[in-house]
Amino acid sequence: MATGDDPRSDDRSGEASAESDADPRPHPHGGRGYDWVGSLSARRARLSPDRVAVTDTAANAEYTYAELDERANRTARFLREAGIEKGDRVAVVSRNRVELVDLFFATGKTGAVLAPLSHRLAERDLSAVLGTVDPELLLVETPFEGDVIDALERADVEPAVRAIPTDGDDAWRSYTRDLPADGSPVETADVSLADPHLFLHTGGSTGTPKETVISHGAIRWNAFNTITAWGLREDDVTPMVFPMFHTGGWNVLTVPFFQMGGRILLSPEVDPGRVLRDVERESATTLVAVPAVLRMMARHDDWDDTDLSSLRFVKSGGGRRDRSAGVRGPRLPARGRHGVHVVRDRRSVARLTAYK
Repeated sequence: MATGDDPRSDDRSGEASAESDADPRPHPHGGRGYDWVGSLSARRARLSPDRVAVTDTAANAEYTYAELDERANRTARFLREAGIEKGDRVAVVSRNRVELVDLFFATGKTGAVLAPLSHRLAERDLSAVLGTVDPELLLVETPFEGDVIDALERADVEPAVRAIPTDGDDAWRSYTRDLPADGSPVETADVSLADPHLFLHTGGSTGTPKETVISHGAIRWNAFNTITAWGLREDDVTPMVFPMFHTGGWNVLTVPFFQMGGRILLSPEVDPGRVLRDVERESATTLVAVPAVLRMMARHDDWDDTDLSSLRFVKSGGGRRDRSAGVRGPRLPARGRHGVHVVRDRRSVARLTAYK
């Protein structure tokens, strides 16, 4: 038996202590701050300033990487003038809009945390999520102001609130009225890879939605892995069919595309007919969607007449396998190991077989 003087006992004690103090994360990011961590839009603008980054197909508007960085600088100045500091939470209730991209880049520059909240949540769940996030600032797209007013009455939080205007009157002052005109570069906060950048909540199918914390490092490494594993290219174009309150709206393709200099096709709602038109008109090269969206596309009246030959690959995830999602047509070469299996030639998408 080892005694207290036995060196083997001391060694084991030291090893146990080291193990108990070890960071439980498999690949922890250090806490050292860097000015480049939150400056994705500025770095991309220097590399490809005139390349189109976002096409709003509903509003028929385009934004280059230089324009996105300028918008992000203006939004970052707005956040700082509103008192937002590093680590503060900025919540937003909105459909997919370019303003969410502005807020993503601006919170990166300022070190704040962006918390997109689902506009589909029931009042009780929205109130609970607002209480969890405890934002310093809340931005609300006009159509959802009534729901947010009701949720705020139940929540024990009192954020400053600004409207993201659409058509109609706003219950709160529009944040665009307070956007500075100065879009020149801002001083970027020293942000570490371990610092949080996104709060994304679960769907709430088994109870009150729960917030997940996504760090800058997790976002960057996910983008790197997606780019390398899927072979993304700077000339890729994709329709965004995930809501931006969901991880799919950021981490499946949006941020990886921004890293590569690709182009996102944005629209407020997912409409299968619009997705088909956007793929053909904008020569989209990639498509990632849940099986339900692919099924709606395949059953749409325009399916047979839409030219989908520009697509390099289609993938599916986030839903159960549904053999009824299978669609047949002219054959194309297979691509991908998971999600939707695409068999295609260079003329049109042929057979989509969802599997998991």
